[in-house]
Amino acid sequence: MDLSFSYLKKFDFESVLKFATIGLLGQKGLKKEVLRISLVLVIILFLLVFFFGAAFVSSYFLVIGELELALILSVISVLLFLSVALTGSYFTYVVYSFALKSIGKKSIKFDLKLGVKLIFCGVYRILIAIFCLYELKLLLWLIGGLIFFFIGFALILVDLSNILLVGAGSIFIVISLILFLFYYLVVIRNSIRLLFANILLIEQNLSINDALKKSWEISAGKVAPIFIIQLILGGVVWGLQQIISIVFQSVLAPLEIVLDLTMTSGEVLLPMVVGALFLILIFIVLSFILTIFSELISVFAQAKIYTQIQPKRVNVTKK
Repeated sequence: MDLSFSYLKKFDFESVLKFATIGLLGQKGLKKEVLRISLVLVIILFLLVFFFGAAFVSSYFLVIGELELALILSVISVLLFLSVALTGSYFTYVVYSFALKSIGKKSIKFDLKLGVKLIFCGVYRILIAIFCLYELKLLLWLIGGLIFFFIGFALILVDLSNILLVGAGSIFIVISLILFLFYYLVVIRNSIRLLFANILLIEQNLSINDALKKSWEISAGKVAPIFIIQLILGGVVWGLQQIISIVFQSVLAPLEIVLDLTMTSGEVLLPMVVGALFLILIFIVLSFILTIFSELISVFAQAKIYTQIQPKRVNVTKK
């Protein structure tokens, strides 16, 4: 498996991290676009939950007069779900477009065809990474893990009182877990190799298959530095999530105690209930913002890495 540690010395970590953080914060136009798309997405999600819930209730109680209504609500729910997918696709396009513009590259115009391509590219990328479709031999880690696991499980179940069989079965299961760990690393490595498919779709207007194959080619031998960058940025986001969670729990804990006391006494203090709900709403909003921020820094990091890993053109002068 190509861990590509040799490329680490050539990789410019500092420029990528600066571009993904400081460079991102300087994108004023992007902030407005993200806010606008996020509001639209929240509204569509709210409508989706509402109509899907109404359709489920109507069909669950099987009221004959409401079956037609349930079908109509189901159709509306499907359309809203597709709208969510396309809005998310447009969000992806906007972020990548700003990132490409920041590194001096142009992006094609967004249309329905590109939106659908981005959706299916994401699905196909997951399938290729999981089932190792570009290197099927790596799937042997998963197959071997499953074989060892079932053999070990069967040996243990044959006779639980037999120490030898239980011991042998346990060894087989441990081996299977090791094989599963290697398979997990393979999936991560495959995902990194396919990381630049969206950029290639938006910049070069390639087909889904060509974009995935080109991403696989240009990232060959460069997995380790890309993984380290993703790990660093992911660690930053995880740290911010933990800080928000700790602050939220420390503020909410006294309110929970007061609410418990008021409930046991039979008196409910409305301000306390409203305060608790307000804090929960703030936590949800902050978590949503942090999720978007995580996506933004990941895309900007990808764009900067994309410029580094591109094969350099050699100018040949004719004599």
